Amino acid sequence: MWISILCAVFLLPTLLCAEIDLQKLQVSETAQHVLYEAYLKTDKGPAGVLGYYFDHYFSRNACTALAIFGSVSGCRGGYGVAAVGLGYRIPFSERLRLDFRALVSSGG
Repeated sequence: MWISILCAVFLLPTLLCAEIDLQKLQVSETAQHVLYEAYLKTDKGPAGVLGYYFDHYFSRNACTALAIFGSVSGCRGGYGVAAVGLGYRIPFSERLRLDFRALVSSGG
């Protein structure tokens, strides 16, 4: 019974305000990239790193970036990097662009 009362108290305002919030929604562009990097020479032999970028554009060409990379081959078990930062793209055509990124990361 208490759970039903608590749910009603917390969910009712959300349901009543949902229509107002839906009218304020705005569309924003996002992009996702999957990368694989092969390193032929490291101190422990060859290594492969798989990465994922998620970009959220807050203007036509500027974005915030989230990046996650991890080792998938070689003698680098447990190696991973997480990064956040800003990006900017210069479009040359619909399918060709130049991307710049400034990232702050931590890894180990």
